[in-house]
Amino acid sequence: MLHFSYRTLFMAIGLSILISGCEIKDIELREVQDVDISSFDKGKIDGKITVLLNNPNSFGVTVKDADFVIFAGKTQVGTANLKHSFKIDANEEKAYPIELSGDASDALSGGISAVVGMLFGKDPKLVLKGNIKAKGLFITRTIPVELETDLKMSDLTN
Repeated sequence: MLHFSYRTLFMAIGLSILISGCEIKDIELREVQDVDISSFDKGKIDGKITVLLNNPNSFGVTVKDADFVIFAGKTQVGTANLKHSFKIDANEEKAYPIELSGDASDALSGGISAVVGMLFGKDPKLVLKGNIKAKGLFITRTIPVELETDLKMSDLTN
C-alpha cells in the first residue's frame, strides 16, 4: 500500500507552482565588439572575441562549453572551442571577452579561396556557427549560436 502525507502532497504542489511560475528568458547577443587573434601557427589558432550580452534573468548563467565551426566568407576554415568557462551576470548587459582555441588547418587545404581573398586584401566575414552549453539554476541548455564579424588582415598580423 502506498503511504504519503498531506505535507508531501502540499510540498509537491507548491514546488510545481514555483517552477511553473519561473520564466527563463534567452540571453541576448547584442553585438560582436572585437575579434583579437593572438596566435596563428601551423593551423592552430588562439584568440578572443568580445561580445556584448544581455541577461534579462534574475540569476547568473555559467557557460560551460562551446564548439564552433569557423567560416571565412562561405568557406569552412576550421573549428574552435571555448578555452575557459565564464559566468554571465544576472540582470545585466555587459561585454564579455571569450577566449577560443581552434584548428584552422582547413584554411591551408580546403579553404584556399578564403586565403587567396585575404592575400589580395579582401576582408572576408568571419563566422562562428555552433552550440554553447549554459547552466543557470538547475537547468542546462544547449543553445545554437551564430556570430559574424569582419575579419581584417590587421587582426592576423598582431
